[in-house]
Amino acid sequence: MMESIDIRPPPIDDIADVIRKQLALNYKDVSVEVVDCPDLSLPPFNLASSGICGHPRILDIGGVPNLLPLADPTKLYNANEIASVAQLPGGLLLGAGGGPLKILGVNSELAINVKTKNADDEHNNLSRIAKLHNSSSDWMTLEKCESYNTFDCSLLANMLLSDGETAGNVIHIKVNERIGSETSFSVAIRESLSMKYKDERVVGLGGVFVISKGNARIHVMPPEFSKTPLKTADELNNWLKFYSISAPVVCYSVFVSHDPGLDLRVEHTHCHTVEGSTTIQGGGHYHGDNTTDVAYDGYFVPAETIYRIDRPNK
Repeated sequence: MMESIDIRPPPIDDIADVIRKQLALNYKDVSVEVVDCPDLSLPPFNLASSGICGHPRILDIGGVPNLLPLADPTKLYNANEIASVAQLPGGLLLGAGGGPLKILGVNSELAINVKTKNADDEHNNLSRIAKLHNSSSDWMTLEKCESYNTFDCSLLANMLLSDGETAGNVIHIKVNERIGSETSFSVAIRESLSMKYKDERVVGLGGVFVISKGNARIHVMPPEFSKTPLKTADELNNWLKFYSISAPVVCYSVFVSHDPGLDLRVEHTHCHTVEGSTTIQGGGHYHGDNTTDVAYDGYFVPAETIYRIDRPNK
């Protein structure tokens, strides 16, 4: 089942002003500008397409009830099919989801960065899979979806879908040195939107950001699903495996000011270390930084539509 709503974002300059004022409470140095979208296929962002503009829309597929309290491993999705359902085949997908369970045979985290197949079967799959060797091991591997020839994800996903073009305006956000208590860059931005727009309209952003200085606190789900129901936050956190990875780290993020009644996940970000860097490779679900000496650099685009696909009945 697919549901959709047009959200008609406010002027992009107004959104930038809102974000700038609030981020100044959490970071010492803040720059928020509306700019022409640069070529984000270049390092350090390395997107599967040149930009994030062109009919931007937010997709929320499946959901946490497919994972908790007990997982439903039959919930499988395909990026090419998702792009078609959301009426933008061949578009660029960025975001966070469960890894390709059917292909791997184990649970994993998926950092989504893929230009889906168009009518000529052209595509560019740069998504990354972070998975653990076994439930009792800290040995993490970071692999390319392209190596498995898969466009699949499982259980849930939150993505930005666009034409992947540079023709359009985006919000460029750079911050340095955290002075506030909010450790998550994406949550700090989302909360600024919520404070302004939660009683007016839904505003959603998606995009990419790089942690160029500092560390990221992440989690990776164990390869085997929990056999006992995970009903509390403590039970969930005891099951998840938490790690710290060092900059540079690239993150794909989607968030909305609030849920308009579609059971949306209001923020979801997955990340991975930048290929070719000297840091230990890794990735997973981004929670925030674990030091105040940080630097973030990101580009975001306001969504025009929200698509809710396969909303759980639970």
